[in-house]
Amino acid sequence: METDDDVRVVVLDSANEDLYLAHYDVLAATEPNKALMAGRTGLTPWLYALVRLSRGPAMSTSSIRGRALGAGSEFVLASDLRFVSRERAVLAQIEVGH
Repeated sequence: METDDDVRVVVLDSANEDLYLAHYDVLAATEPNKALMAGRTGLTPWLYALVRLSRGPAMSTSSIRGRALGAGSEFVLASDLRFVSRERAVLAQIEVGH
């Protein structure tokens, strides 16, 4: 997406129609994430990926049919556009309530 000048629009969809980026356990992933190097900005790999998505040259569009919670919500909010199912889509940052 960043290196192909012919790519103008990218549609990002979840393979699981009920959850966008389903079941990412933040606590269980703590140790593996520590082994990942920070991006060029010094941000953690996840935040660096979100910044790259939001500032990429192609228009990123998220197609949301179910729930986008936590990391899934962060991912779709980093995209340029979001198309959602009026009947089923829910965006939430559940960690805020903890």
